[in-house]
This record gives sequence, C-alpha cells and structure tokens, in this order.
Amino acid sequence: MFCTDQPAAAFWKDLAKTVQTAFPEGLNATLNEKLAKNVHQFRYLISAQQIQFVREKYLQQGKTEFEALAWYLSTLPEGQFSLDESARLHQKHRRKNGEAPANYYKTNIKVVVGFHSEYILDGNGNLINEIDVEKEPFENENGIVNGASFNYAASNDYKASKGPKWNAVHSDHYKLDISIPSKMEPIFRLKTVKNYKSPSLKIYNCQKDPNYGSNGQSAHQANQKAMHAFWKEIKRLS
Repeated sequence: MFCTDQPAAAFWKDLAKTVQTAFPEGLNATLNEKLAKNVHQFRYLISAQQIQFVREKYLQQGKTEFEALAWYLSTLPEGQFSLDESARLHQKHRRKNGEAPANYYKTNIKVVVGFHSEYILDGNGNLINEIDVEKEPFENENGIVNGASFNYAASNDYKASKGPKWNAVHSDHYKLDISIPSKMEPIFRLKTVKNYKSPSLKIYNCQKDPNYGSNGQSAHQANQKAMHAFWKEIKRLS
C-alpha cells in the first residue's frame, strides 16, 4: 500500500487540511473536475489501506475483524476515536423492494479515528470498504454500497434536518464527503449503488418500518445496541 501510517497518525489530518484548502467550496464546486474526481476516489484507497493496517497488525488466527478493530482502538486514547457518529448513511437498502445488500446482517456500525479515518463493521463482525484487496467485487456488495471512506472534513457539521441548501453553505462534511455527484464515482461502484438509497431520518427511527424495523426496534436502536456491544469489547481489552 502507498502509506504505512496508522489511522491516528498526524499525516492524515495534514492530508485532509490540504484538500480543504484546495477545495474550499467542496469537490462538487470546482473547475478542475478531473482532479476533484481523483481526490474523491482516493478516499476509498485510503480506507482500503487502513483496513489492511488493522488486519495485518491486530487480526490473530481464530479471531474476528470485530475483535481486531476493538484491540486496535483499545491502544488509543479515548479522545482519538469515536463511536458516536451516525451510521444511517451506511444502511442503504434497495430502492425498489427495500432489500439489504448481500451479507448485510442487522446493521453496519461506524467508528471514526481522528474523525478523518472511518471504519465500518457489518453485523457479522467484518470490516467493509468499497475496495477490499482480499475480496472479489461479487463478494463485496455490502462494502461497495455501505463501506467506509476517508473523510476530508474536519468534523461532522452536517445537519440532515436542515436540507441540502443549508448544508451546501454551512457544512464541510456535506461538501467534501456527502454531496458527491455520480460522475465522480468509480464505474464499478456507480453501477451497484445507483440501485440503493439510505433510510430517511423518519424511517431510520421507525420501529414498525417493514424493511428497517425488527423485533420492536428501529434501525437506529439496533445500531445503538450493536455499538454498545462493540464498546464493551473495547473496554474489555483496555
């Protein structure tokens, strides 16, 4: 891989600040569309490297990637990572029938390191990303649709309730991460993700939604339960 720095390294913050300076209005508001496209797609490569870092340094025989990521996080000061960022946008289901992508189980949980570095764990305890050097694309539908991507924004200033117009002015997270036009996506992802959409805030919090609600829980509640179990594992290893 192109860099061996761990996800908590200062290098990643410096890289993000460089992108913020180069694209003050966001990746979707520049005359240099080719550069913006390359910068956007570079995020998936960064996350692929950061998944491999955890696998190579912390994944032991007989253990899961859930346990490997928890072990890595347990070595960091608590202020360097967070389990509090919303995972709603990583719960995409099919537009037509509401079905989840292959290998999606219950929920995908989200962890950020230094905010910029992102990890997504599926419900079976596997790290997922749009690009995975250990999986063929046909094995990685959930990763292609819902996987991690490095975030160039400094913090989560996105407000879903405010709408696109407000966020386009006030949110770097929206301009550098969320509001990415389809023409900037790699073809392999575009072909897959166009058939999926994220749940609205209302659906995400609805216990009775036929696609997202289950056993009297909303998708948000199921995610919080999974995150609590992951946090307990981190604390056990600390």
